[in-house]
Amino acid sequence: MQTLFASIQVDRRHRDILLLVDEPIETRDFAAWTMGYAPLEANSFSRLLTAAWPAREADTLPAGRSKGKQLLQVVWEQIASGVAFR
Repeated sequence: MQTLFASIQVDRRHRDILLLVDEPIETRDFAAWTMGYAPLEANSFSRLLTAAWPAREADTLPAGRSKGKQLLQVVWEQIASGVAFR
């Protein structure tokens, strides 16, 4: 993933890239998520950016997932189902 991310960062077709989380995982959380574009309203994007991403104890839900990852799961499910994330 690091090699792929590095190539995306230098590709002129991509800009304003934000790395939200970089940590080892045991299993893929979003195995069916393909790379693609899905429009989000400014409010929804702001919620993703301000979510608690570090997996600190205070920011971790009972299942061991950060609040940021939990929010990303909700966004992914709504995009996959065709429901606008608001």
